[in-house]
Amino acid sequence: MSTPSMTLADAVEGIRRQHVAALNAGDADAAAALFAADGISLPPGQPPLEGVAAIYAWFTGLFATIDVKGFEIQPAGVQIFGDALIEHGTWKGSFKPKGAPAPLDGGGAYVTVYARLADGSVRIIRDIFHGLPGQ
Repeated sequence: MSTPSMTLADAVEGIRRQHVAALNAGDADAAAALFAADGISLPPGQPPLEGVAAIYAWFTGLFATIDVKGFEIQPAGVQIFGDALIEHGTWKGSFKPKGAPAPLDGGGAYVTVYARLADGSVRIIRDIFHGLPGQ
């Protein structure tokens, strides 16, 4: 994760790498751990996922039915406001429903907000994206 001595931008780079690795590994624990306890994720076609428990449950459900491969994030822009960093860009990946003969490609845009928390760690506090197959 991050340490209080890391710059915000360096900490975010590490979180981004961990996010990619967690999704490609189908690791709900690692994916949810990147969010602040009160973080919010806004996946397409879903109600807001408020709090790390709801985010973990969503990832667990996703990985139980779908194998994610080739997930990538390509940041296009970053703005820093004090202890918060707002990033937007594009993402892509391959989603293979378990038991299906072929994967479905997905990709789209995202906005993620990262913040340095009171304990000095950096976590995702807001995440919104679109482009899942079938959405």
